[in-house]
Amino acid sequence: EMQRSLVGSEMCIRDSFLTVAMFFKTVLLKRHRKRLFQMQLQLHAFSLTIALTLTAKLFLTLGIKFF
Repeated sequence: EMQRSLVGSEMCIRDSFLTVAMFFKTVLLKRHRKRLFQMQLQLHAFSLTIALTLTAKLFLTLGIKFF
């Protein structure tokens, strides 16, 4: 619905913004792909650690032995 209401210059501004955003995304990915991948791995590991810690605490609270 929002796109239907955009006219002329508004669509041009939107499209220009998207083009610039995609350009910077492409440049950043090319330059920093390895670092971004390492950060993603660290984030996944951190998320897994939190999930396991919360699960362990829940099990302990409920009196469930998991070992």
